[in-house]
Amino acid sequence: MKRLGVIAGCLVAAAGLAVAGYVKTSLSIASTYKTQCSVEPKNQNYIVGVIGDSWIAGGKLDDGLIKGISSRGIGAIVKSSGYPGARSKLIYKNFEQWMNWIETAYSDLRTIYVIEGGINDSLAYVGKDFYVQHMKLAVGAALACGGKAVVLSIPAYDRSKMQRSAFTNFRWAVYRWLSNDDIGDNAEDYNESLAKELSPLVSEGLVKIIDLRAILPSDAFVKSSNDGVHLTPKAYDAMAMRVGEEIAEFISSEEIR
Repeated sequence: MKRLGVIAGCLVAAAGLAVAGYVKTSLSIASTYKTQCSVEPKNQNYIVGVIGDSWIAGGKLDDGLIKGISSRGIGAIVKSSGYPGARSKLIYKNFEQWMNWIETAYSDLRTIYVIEGGINDSLAYVGKDFYVQHMKLAVGAALACGGKAVVLSIPAYDRSKMQRSAFTNFRWAVYRWLSNDDIGDNAEDYNESLAKELSPLVSEGLVKIIDLRAILPSDAFVKSSNDGVHLTPKAYDAMAMRVGEEIAEFISSEEIR
């Protein structure tokens, strides 16, 4: 029993160091962020650059987004980059390179960036502050080059349907304790915190937040998912069409012209 206590203590200490390193790294990223911007767009056509986690990987939303945007009479190219299992920190870390490629390859088009993330942050209980920090950095990067940003909220996934190892459960429990993340639906708390931070930019017409929970409520999500986190291809496509329609409305608004 004594040996087990020592082992458990070591694991908690290691997790604490990991979180401390994570905080230090995120602050370092925030203080050293720089970007190079391409020339101003030359016309009113659009490139929609989508970045996120496994929800974006493999172009899951591309066709639906194109259908939704075009249904409102707007022509746009959609390019996506997704990283399965990624938290918002990794998404932001890869965003600058992705953004620079978009800006270079499509310098004659107006740019809309769609940023999705946070599922893996909330699942692992890393804390809403870490999530908000990196999402704000990604949004800031998009706006720095004259683009506009669309943020997709964390969807109403069902943690109870996930299959995970005992070690993963233990690791999440440690993170939950360290981050004081004791709210039942912590993802909704993450969403509300980010919405509050971005509200001035939303008011200025620079950013739009699309509430995926309004598009696909929890009861509908459960019926559209086999593992509690990912949707079926048909559900992804239907949801992406709704998102595309909202992006088209954002593009059509006077604020973005």
